[in-house]
Amino acid sequence: MLRFFQSATVGLALAILSACGGQQLASSGVVVTPSGQSTVSRTARDATNFCAVHDHIKVRPCPVKLTSKTVGGITVTVTGRGVVSAEVYPGTGEYPIINVQQINDTQFLITSGPSCGTISGFEFAAFGASGNYLGFGWTNIINKYCP
Repeated sequence: MLRFFQSATVGLALAILSACGGQQLASSGVVVTPSGQSTVSRTARDATNFCAVHDHIKVRPCPVKLTSKTVGGITVTVTGRGVVSAEVYPGTGEYPIINVQQINDTQFLITSGPSCGTISGFEFAAFGASGNYLGFGWTNIINKYCP
């Protein structure tokens, strides 16, 4: 009888896990992937490029690649649920390889600075309609154009 209950408990646990269908279990940090689905998700690929979504905040494009073909710069957009404004995350610091100009509430123009290089994890903070902080997102910036 004890073996029946142990088997039933294990079976129930497996049924619950398979019902999660690729959802991340926050309490355990375990990701359950249904059969036939790749374990490399969009988030995992983004993380290797220092592109990340935090609190549903996205920064696109990611990565930002500045070259001789993008002399006018690249517009970066911060989006997410309830986002109405954004700013360069406080404490991000100054980077001599780029210039950043805010175009509107959620867009920034990134242009080449005087030297080449890479910035891993350039952060933007996002805010809601009442000015409340919603979260942050970041992008990787690669400057290959050094005028």
